[in-house]
Amino acid sequence: MSGPPYEIVPAVPKRSTRPRRSARGAPPRRPSDAAPAVREPAAPAYDPDAVREDTQQAVAELASGAAHHLNNLLTIVVGRVQLLLRSSTDERERRSLAIVERASKDAAEVVRRLQQFARTRRVALPSMVDVNALAEEVVGLVEAHLRSAGRAEDAAIEIERRLGTVPAVRGDADGLREALTSVLRNAVEAIPGRGVIAVTTTTESRSVAITVSDTGIGMSPEVRRRAAEPFFTTKGVKSTGLGLSVAYGIARRHGGALIVESEPGRGTTITLRLPAPFATTPPERVVFGDAARALRILLVDDESEVRAALAAMLSANGHTVVTAASGDEAMARVQADPTVELVLTDLVMPGMTGRDLAMAVKALRPRLPVGIITGWGESDELDAAVDFVIDKPVSLDALNEAVARIRR
Repeated sequence: MSGPPYEIVPAVPKRSTRPRRSARGAPPRRPSDAAPAVREPAAPAYDPDAVREDTQQAVAELASGAAHHLNNLLTIVVGRVQLLLRSSTDERERRSLAIVERASKDAAEVVRRLQQFARTRRVALPSMVDVNALAEEVVGLVEAHLRSAGRAEDAAIEIERRLGTVPAVRGDADGLREALTSVLRNAVEAIPGRGVIAVTTTTESRSVAITVSDTGIGMSPEVRRRAAEPFFTTKGVKSTGLGLSVAYGIARRHGGALIVESEPGRGTTITLRLPAPFATTPPERVVFGDAARALRILLVDDESEVRAALAAMLSANGHTVVTAASGDEAMARVQADPTVELVLTDLVMPGMTGRDLAMAVKALRPRLPVGIITGWGESDELDAAVDFVIDKPVSLDALNEAVARIRR
């Protein structure tokens, strides 16, 4: 395939070609009308790829911030409603509360989709992922789908495995599985009749590449350029247009790239490139147990209503809760109170962040468990000093399950 490769990014509106107007509404003066002046340096050349990248980053940050605030509000609603459900004995009241709880959970799902759209979903605490095993699993699932679909054209598609010797990569196995599945399904949909798809794994310099090549219809340059644009599709209403955009976001969250090479009538090759791991020493982990018991918990959140709701949820399960509104206040409490058995902290706070607080706590008391509660959809490096992560909006079940695993 001779078409140039593209590292795909979402498109942005085209720049207007209309002439600019001055502050008073008059057209810009012609060069002959202008007074002599020192010549200004030429403006840098317009780089559409750079503009698209900047726009995508801005949209992602905007969506991530909105999701954070919505998750804080939903934590208050879900927590308070579930506490009322636990204490209420009036059946009519319970039915009304259950409706509110269900609506809140539906709202949380909308926020999750917003985070997915903006590629800001939290990457699970990273682990070492066997790339070849992942590829085998995804290929097996897609082959099973082809056999069960009952379409003759699907049965005529052959998937070849060309798996090389590659190291494991550090990342979110579920996310990488989702990305590879999206790429492989895109290849299946690109083949109208009999065809072949090749799944290849290779090591390239300091990265590991998973390549999916198909003998399908290929893409025009315009389609190739817009392939990862959210909601862009050439398949009509049957497709959401989110498959490759989600795969692109997952690759970027892992510090990698998604590269498309294609030409009309010559098939398509999509490469998921991931950084090869460096040798690291795993951090010491806190031991968890099954027995639930009451703990003395330091709860840290800069939002007073969120802090109060979480404290009420923990207290309802028998725990003793000490609160702090900042990382500095929390550290003072940890230093002054050796009876604290668990620190639960928000991730994003003014001054000392939850990550900073976790590192400071571990430096002072390495065996003191630290949990992060986050509404941002963060992050791929929390495992260095954090023992577990709870996503907002927090439910009673999720909070109690996480806390119940702590054992001295």
